[in-house]
Amino acid sequence: MRNISIAFLSFLFTFSICLPSQAQKVKTVKVEATEQIEIEDGMTLEEAQYLALIKAKEKALEDVFGRDIYQGNVMTIDEQSGEITSVSESYVKGSWVSTTSETCQKVFDSKNNVWMRCSVKGRAKAITKPPIYFIAEPLDCPDKRCKTSAFLNDEDFFVYFRSPVKGFVAAYLMMEDQVQCLLPYDGMEGSSKPVEADAEYVLFSDNNAPDYFMFTEKNMETVLLIVIFSPNDFSKPILNEDNPESDHYELPKQLSIEDFQKWLGRQRAAYEDLAVKNTVVTINKN
Repeated sequence: MRNISIAFLSFLFTFSICLPSQAQKVKTVKVEATEQIEIEDGMTLEEAQYLALIKAKEKALEDVFGRDIYQGNVMTIDEQSGEITSVSESYVKGSWVSTTSETCQKVFDSKNNVWMRCSVKGRAKAITKPPIYFIAEPLDCPDKRCKTSAFLNDEDFFVYFRSPVKGFVAAYLMMEDQVQCLLPYDGMEGSSKPVEADAEYVLFSDNNAPDYFMFTEKNMETVLLIVIFSPNDFSKPILNEDNPESDHYELPKQLSIEDFQKWLGRQRAAYEDLAVKNTVVTINKN
């Protein structure tokens, strides 16, 4: 089995959608919003800008279409205190179709903290049903009990996955200047992995999978794992070979951030049931 070094550098949750040509027009409306996020340690300007734009798009959708609760309320009881906690899931009842303009700038607050503020305008459409809720959690061992969002250098990397319906799953990783394709991996047939309803999977633990592990050359880096699921099979983007400057490790195939955004946008436009989960992870050098 080959060793693959993954330097996690980015954050992603995408609403960017390019609507393909259709015989029937979809009714869209104008939307716009401004949002900002604090630029945290280990976060690049590119990451902060991307995240702020996503947050602005979500706010624009919520302002026009609203937000709905789905999956009901989940009640949990603390065994020691007896405290009852109610947890619910929600979704924005709109989908981003196209962007007409976007601007970003660094700003400082009264405590001299640095923020990225972005404004976006575009067109969006209403959605009539909630997205599919699935579980996708990073692990540092091939067991679902090894769930973690904080890794050290050279720690193994797996993903626990479970869906309520049969479908197809893929996983990507946005870098500072590119996106790595983790699933499907090299030598794997198809553009995604078929999965059964309610079945439990530990991705990258099978005998044919690469040995993924976490790595950073910085003291600390932030990352975002992007897991994509759809009841319908979807195509993968065009991928390039790994970085020839890597002397010690074979890296996953990759594509530019811009090309990834365009590809995912086309998949969202074509498959309304396609869902994306994004998990922020940190990697510490020591």
